Amino acid sequence: MLEEDLKLCHAATNTTAAKTTIAATFSAASITNTATPAILTTAVVHTCKIIVQAAAAAKTATALFKQIQQCFKKTIRQSFKEESRTSGREPLVLSAALEADIEDAKTYYQIKQVGRLVDFACLMAYDMHGYWNLTAGAQHHSPLFPEIRSSIRSWLAAGFPKDKLVVTVSASGRSFTLVSAPVGSGVGQPVQGAGRVGDRTGEEGLLDYGEICEYLDSNTWRREWLPDRSVPVAMGNSSDGWQWVGYDDPESFSRKAQFVRTENLAGVALWTLEHDDFNGECGQGDWPLLRTLWEQLNPSTRSVWQLKLEKKTT
Repeated sequence: MLEEDLKLCHAATNTTAAKTTIAATFSAASITNTATPAILTTAVVHTCKIIVQAAAAAKTATALFKQIQQCFKKTIRQSFKEESRTSGREPLVLSAALEADIEDAKTYYQIKQVGRLVDFACLMAYDMHGYWNLTAGAQHHSPLFPEIRSSIRSWLAAGFPKDKLVVTVSASGRSFTLVSAPVGSGVGQPVQGAGRVGDRTGEEGLLDYGEICEYLDSNTWRREWLPDRSVPVAMGNSSDGWQWVGYDDPESFSRKAQFVRTENLAGVALWTLEHDDFNGECGQGDWPLLRTLWEQLNPSTRSVWQLKLEKKTT
């Protein structure tokens, strides 16, 4: 089956460069005389990734791109089944990351087919706004309403199964440098560009949760809750000008997790662990964001988390 799928990839990409890449990759795996499912999976993943990326970069025909995507996913799924049969172990799990913009996704994905092939998929419900879109002014990058709710329901309406849809939320805040002092929540105010470089992230316009807490502990920063979006923002003056950051805290994470439960989705994922407050600097205990998600999704096992923390500290 794997060899047949490679041939399908070969046929689906009617370019000399693509065919040469596939032939060379498959030959390299065969020459070693160790063409196991794992080896062939590596060949298929490597080859199809190259082709898919090239097709996207060149903006080739949408139909061709979708065909390659399907070939890629079907080949991986089949290789997992073969590996399970030969090893006697449970099949490996196949997941995917999904962009939040459903209209853009429809250009490249066959939504229903992807939903059938994967075990679960993570909807990237963050970075919906940022310094890459300055014309919109200061905007929260991950508001529950309307953006995340709209994205979830659009994916479901397109035929993606809700029991496979995991919502990925972010422990990071996206920041801007404002043109002038914020008025009220500061939402929509003109911005000069990305916020100052994060001391911990090392990236402009990106702050981790612990650093945001440090800013809020100073007298020059304040927090505002956006009731229509169910997320907080923070703002304050600095040597780099007025800073504004849209972020999440335990309150907003609690609401997002509750929404996921109400919608009967598969779960929640966190991006990324090192941006949570793992040292308890916010005065909310270790891992307040991750812990909030755990407690909201597993209300009957909150004591289990506490037990794990106690074992860690003893």
